[in-house]
Amino acid sequence: MAKIVITGGSGLLGKKLIDTLLQKQHEVIVFTRSISTDKKNHHPLLQYKTWNPLSGDKEWTQWIDGSDVVIHLAGAPVSERWTKKHKQVIMKSRSLITQYLSESINNSIHPPKFFFSASAVGYYGNVEEEICDESSIPPYSEDFLSHVCKEWEQSAQIAEEKTRLVIGRIGIVLDKNEGALSKMLPTFRFGIGGIFGTGNQWWSWIHHMDVVGMIVWAMENESIKGIMNIVSPNPVRMRTFAKTLGVVLRRPVFLSIPKFVLSIVMGENAVMVTNSQRVIPNVAQQKGYEFRFPDLEHSLRDILTD
Repeated sequence: MAKIVITGGSGLLGKKLIDTLLQKQHEVIVFTRSISTDKKNHHPLLQYKTWNPLSGDKEWTQWIDGSDVVIHLAGAPVSERWTKKHKQVIMKSRSLITQYLSESINNSIHPPKFFFSASAVGYYGNVEEEICDESSIPPYSEDFLSHVCKEWEQSAQIAEEKTRLVIGRIGIVLDKNEGALSKMLPTFRFGIGGIFGTGNQWWSWIHHMDVVGMIVWAMENESIKGIMNIVSPNPVRMRTFAKTLGVVLRRPVFLSIPKFVLSIVMGENAVMVTNSQRVIPNVAQQKGYEFRFPDLEHSLRDILTD
């Protein structure tokens, strides 16, 4: 049984990860900005502790020192419109908070043996047809998400001197209640779902249970360290994604939403659906991770079957 600290425990991945870790009989300490009534879970192995690193609060560091594992998933949502103010919030919630967390690990008398820090495939920028694995170095880009991911990862790397670090570059996480898929479902169910932009851009997706599976697998496998792409081994073009979703929902997909329309509706963060990232999970494949849902149609049917 390990003592595991988690940030971002109330998010899409955090909630599913907590359930998995509790099933494995690990002690889980969830860092949260406020302990509300809905977080008063009486599971004997689960605790909630308040933390707000940006306020200068240091009390939370006592839970880092002596923990076995730290899993860092927290970050402000990137799906909201990217105003100048929200961009600053996104950056601080990733780069600065991760820096504080890394420094806390380094300053611990008994640092955790394993530190997982989330990142995203946005790191690669818009690479069009290029196939990216963990060794790929994308060309310089002014893309905001790419810049955020680079700063985010550099902050996590501060902790490498004291712990085994895995940085997980996570793709488009498929879940029917949260994330990109959940936002697409209403229009697709009404038969008015469409192809974003040209439809030729690559989408690197992953079933939510494989995200959880890969994090736990990396935690349990001491040979895993450094960068790890958390994506399905079978990325698809956006057009294929939309048409496969239509097949699963038994709805037609005939609309095309031009990039300029997406930019008007979504603003600058339209690049989240129009950028092309063909990312391969080379580390997971070479080290023997067994994907539960490597196929898109199988994944969508599993997620959308009540």
